[in-house]
Amino acid sequence: MSDYTRRDFLEKSATAALGAMVVPRWILGGNGYTPPSRKLNVAFVGIGGMGMSNMSQMLDENIVAVCDVDYAYVERSLAGRMRAPQGAAGPSTEAVRLRDAYTKAKKYTDFRKMLEQQKDIDAVVIATPDHTHAAVAVAAMRAGKHVYVQKPLTYSVYEARLLARVAKETKRVTQMGNQGHSMDGTRRIVEIVGSGVLGPIREVHIWTDRPYRYWAQGIPRPKAPEAAPTAATTPQTNQQAVKQQTAAQTPPGTPLPTPGPATQLPPAPPRWNGQTVERAVLEAMAENPQTVPAGLDWDLFLGPAPTIPYHPVYHPFSWRGWPEFGTSSLGDMGAHLIDQHYWALGLTQPTS
Repeated sequence: MSDYTRRDFLEKSATAALGAMVVPRWILGGNGYTPPSRKLNVAFVGIGGMGMSNMSQMLDENIVAVCDVDYAYVERSLAGRMRAPQGAAGPSTEAVRLRDAYTKAKKYTDFRKMLEQQKDIDAVVIATPDHTHAAVAVAAMRAGKHVYVQKPLTYSVYEARLLARVAKETKRVTQMGNQGHSMDGTRRIVEIVGSGVLGPIREVHIWTDRPYRYWAQGIPRPKAPEAAPTAATTPQTNQQAVKQQTAAQTPPGTPLPTPGPATQLPPAPPRWNGQTVERAVLEAMAENPQTVPAGLDWDLFLGPAPTIPYHPVYHPFSWRGWPEFGTSSLGDMGAHLIDQHYWALGLTQPTS
C-alpha cells in the first residue's frame, strides 16, 4: 500500500492551514508511535480460524468490524487463545489485546450488510472458505475497500481473473495472504536457486501429507434428512463381513474347502489402522442427518454453493475436502509449496 494515504493528505492539509508552527504529533512521537488518525479501519470476514490469526497481527490498526456465520465457533477459538501458556499465570498480552479488539468491533453475519452499513471501513481481510473468497472480495472492492484475501485466492480460475479485473477497474490495493512466502526458509530457497549452485532446474516435484489427518476426504456424501435411515447403523466388523460373504458363496452345512492353488478364497478383510478406523467413523456419521447447531447461519455459509443439508463433516475446517466449498490439497498447500519454486524460477502467469 502506498505510504501517501488519504489520512496523510488530510493531515498535511490541516497542518498547512494551521501554519508552520504546528508540528504533527506523529513526528514528535518518534519511532513506534502511530496516532489514531493514521491507523487503518479494518474489517475481517471469517474470523474463526486463519482470520483470527490475521487479526492478531493487526492489533495496532483500528479493528472496526468483524463478520462470521458461526460465532459459537469463533468464541471457542477465542477461548482457546485465552488459555494461559504453560507456566504462565494468565493469557498472553497478545491474546488479551485480541479479545479486547474483538469485543469492541461491531459484529455482522452478512458481509453485504457490513459493507452497506459501515462506511468507515478502509480495508477488508477475507479468510472465509474458498468458495466465498471471490464474492466477498468483489463486493468489498466495488464498495471502495482495499482487500487482503487468504490463500488460495479463489475457488476457480474464472474467479481469479474476475478479481484481477475488478481490482484494476476499482484501483484498489490487493494482496493474497500466504505466510509461507514470508518465511526465511522460502527466501533461502530462492537465494540458492538464483545462485546457480544447483545448475539448471528443469523439473520440480512437490509432495504433501494432506489431507490425511487434516480433513475428511473421499468419504460418502452425508445423507439428507429425508433419506435418513430409521435406526442408527453401526459399521460392520471384519468377522461379520467374512461370515456373510462365505455364507453367500457356500450352501448351509458345506465345510469350507481346504486352501489350495485352485481354491477361490474370500477377499482379505481391510486392514484396520488409524486411517481406516477414522474413515469408518466418518462413514457411520454420514449415515445420520444432523441439525444445524445454534449460532451457525448455514445458508450464509453455503453462499454461492449448491443447497446441501448441514453436517459436521463440512464445517468447521473439513469443508476443504468437499468440491462445493474447498480446493483440497492443491489449493490448501499448493499456494505454499508451489510458490517457492514459482518465485525462485522467476515464473509468471501461464500464457497457454
